[in-house]
Amino acid sequence: MKGGTVLTMKECSEFRFSLDSGGGLVKGDAAFESEWGSFLGQNLATIIGDRTGQKSLRGAEQILASVLHDGSWVGEVSLRGPSGVWRVNLRLEKNGTRIEGVATNISLESPKGYPDQAQGIAHLGKLVALEELIGGLAHEINNPLSVISGFTELMEENFMRSKAEILAIYPKFHRHLLKVKESGDRIKGIMAHLKELIQKEAGEISEIEISNVIENSLRLVQQQFENRGIRLLRDYKIDVYPLMGDAVQLEHVFVNVMAHCRDALSKKYNKRGGRLIVQCTQAEKGVKVSFVDDGGEVDPEGLSHIFDRRYGGVIREGATGIGLSVARQLIEAYGGSIQARNNEYGGLTIDVWVPVRENLYLQSA
Repeated sequence: MKGGTVLTMKECSEFRFSLDSGGGLVKGDAAFESEWGSFLGQNLATIIGDRTGQKSLRGAEQILASVLHDGSWVGEVSLRGPSGVWRVNLRLEKNGTRIEGVATNISLESPKGYPDQAQGIAHLGKLVALEELIGGLAHEINNPLSVISGFTELMEENFMRSKAEILAIYPKFHRHLLKVKESGDRIKGIMAHLKELIQKEAGEISEIEISNVIENSLRLVQQQFENRGIRLLRDYKIDVYPLMGDAVQLEHVFVNVMAHCRDALSKKYNKRGGRLIVQCTQAEKGVKVSFVDDGGEVDPEGLSHIFDRRYGGVIREGATGIGLSVARQLIEAYGGSIQARNNEYGGLTIDVWVPVRENLYLQSA
């Protein structure tokens, strides 16, 4: 701000700003301009970010699409500024050709969290390294896997020619052979899907079948659950319809939630039992995907902090809140929400609300 008293973010309980219909920052009040005055004329995407300051173009586009479609948007977001990353409750409302924003409940999450600084660079470096690692693993695994598959097929052909003789010596030969073949096919499918995930950009909005997203997520964690003796059960109450969405981001949400449930179940049953039920039901303007386990309840204080990675207490024995914190960040950036509650099975139910995205959203993104 020029002239007068310059307010700081810590000295205000709210701030206001205006956007044009394309998401450009037009003007702000004294508090807004004290932190983001140099960003005026730029797009909202330049200040929308995650907790480390990583710029989130996807999050800004989805928020703006919601405002243009519904007339308003309300949610909790992170805003990147010169002082760091601020967490705020944000309300945006369409007003003619402008979009008016009001931010409340303001808190500084991490000072100076820009992606061009050490923390952000390290984060991006890890992502690049992970992509290279998965690509290399896929190549190294597929080579011996092709040999296993080839010899499995050859053994099956020989078995059919000498079935009686082989069964007389090894009665369970064919059953075990099919198990090897099935496991090889599963590995091949998982590796193909991992390669697809790293090649596809997060934030890519397209028509998806939510049941396929759930199935792909289950496939990624299925073996881990089986190794711990945990039953994975599907309970889809409705015929799930196609919607516009980001399959990659939703899979990340679901896998992080299931990882929390897996760890809690492993601790409670000492890797010898437990169950996780995955449900999918229609909800208002979207779909609700629920993860219902019997891995132990959470006390009221734990429930109030269950999505807070900074909480120092124990959420559930054997499980941390880090994965759930990541899931919350991802689903909120997507425009959805996540909640947790104790259930009648002596465990936790985690509900993820996924908003329906119509063709308008695809065109606006």
